[in-house]
Amino acid sequence: MVAALVDALFRDYGEAVSSGAIERVQQMWSFPAFMMFDGRQVVLDAAAFGENSKRLDAFYRGHGMARIDYDVIELLCLTPTTASVRTIVRLYDSEDRIVTQWAHVHLLSDTEDGLRIAAALPDEEMRAWDALAMTPGGRDRRAGPTPMRPGKRAVEGRQRSPGLT
Repeated sequence: MVAALVDALFRDYGEAVSSGAIERVQQMWSFPAFMMFDGRQVVLDAAAFGENSKRLDAFYRGHGMARIDYDVIELLCLTPTTASVRTIVRLYDSEDRIVTQWAHVHLLSDTEDGLRIAAALPDEEMRAWDALAMTPGGRDRRAGPTPMRPGKRAVEGRQRSPGLT
């Protein structure tokens, strides 16, 4: 895989997520999409991925996102058509201040339709949101309801990223 093409994919991905262009985000994935986090695995078809993307968009915007960017920091070719990509993800508010950031791992597949994201491993994103959400009193600093990860019980005052990006 060519590093410049991978950089371009993640630049476009950040622009699509920033603008709330869910269909454009979906076009950058191959389906079924695979997510692995917290020792669990989730497989999403295009419809479920779209619904999750809408929830994630609402979560990000509810926490002040005006834009998000993905900087590729590591590209490891695993096979001629598969690569592991580590990015630094930065979520910015409307005054261009960083709200939060994390390292994120994706697996890419070089398909007949071009480079596509096949899998995401959002463990670091989960930790970043957990760290941001908690205050000494255990209450969330931000107003408004946000989605939680599937399969986890709610903890009073704790709101978590859906994590399926």
